[in-house]
Amino acid sequence: RSMSLNAPRHTRPAPESMIMDDEMIKALMSGKAETVAELRRERSFGGPSRLKKIEEQASAPSPPVPSLAASDGHGQISVFIGDMQHYQPVTVTPRMTASNLIWSLESQGVLKGGVGLGQWVLFEQVLDLGMERPIRPFEILKPAGVGRFLVRMHDTFGLLLSSGRVPEASPDLTGWVEWEWKKGKWNKTWLELREHGLWITKKDGAASELLCSLTSFEVYTPTSSTLSSHKQKAPKPYVFALKSVDPVTYFEDKNDYMHTFCCKDEEGEAWVESILLARSYILHQERHILNSGQNQSKRRPRTATARPNKKLVADSSHSNRVFASGSL
Repeated sequence: RSMSLNAPRHTRPAPESMIMDDEMIKALMSGKAETVAELRRERSFGGPSRLKKIEEQASAPSPPVPSLAASDGHGQISVFIGDMQHYQPVTVTPRMTASNLIWSLESQGVLKGGVGLGQWVLFEQVLDLGMERPIRPFEILKPAGVGRFLVRMHDTFGLLLSSGRVPEASPDLTGWVEWEWKKGKWNKTWLELREHGLWITKKDGAASELLCSLTSFEVYTPTSSTLSSHKQKAPKPYVFALKSVDPVTYFEDKNDYMHTFCCKDEEGEAWVESILLARSYILHQERHILNSGQNQSKRRPRTATARPNKKLVADSSHSNRVFASGSL
């Protein structure tokens, strides 16, 4: 928009701290620029006494902020219940699992009168992304870095993620999806779930390439409050994403931190359930290896012993025969 050169200019008086008084002018004439700057700083804070008080308050040691994950492995988290209208503080112990937490809430009577079908499931919600994931009953809780915990009824995830439903082999799945290869830019992509990872084929006839490994990625879906927003931005109604369990600071390219897809509703549910099971299989294997290693370390170490000089087969000429003649 063009502006006339003769248009009136609206000016406002300079702040009081910027007005040169006699003391500032005298210091400036003496070449003491640092003194002028200090005087202006004092004026901006309401005088030297006020500035000194502010500086003392700023230099005073601040009280320690309690960490969610203390050095002894304990920490307190707030768990929201059902409709998000109230929450319950819970102390997390070093080896506490999601099922332990739910049992603790049930024993306190917090979950009585729950509304919905299925079983109580613990969810992790990442608030800045508007995404959430169900936490498996056997997963060890990690309070630090988690946006929010929520417990609510779910008719699918409760059974799907139980220890008894861990598959004997990692599931496979293939199909066409829309992939957000750049923020706001979607592309039809052939997606494959195999070999504990997600593989994509960007162009027809091109070789598939590994997008992310499920050893360090979890599947997320939009929260109820952000579902409509995600649907409006995506070309297909069902949105899901693979997000790293590591902090975003680990990645040189921030686009590798999370990968978002969309597809039809029935296809999206199949993708999420298959990826959840594939990740459950990996976690189950890791836990099995970890437990077996701990059991091995608890065993008493075997020491080498000298080979006995005794004969391993009794002398046939010995009078006290163990076996009858010819029985061997």
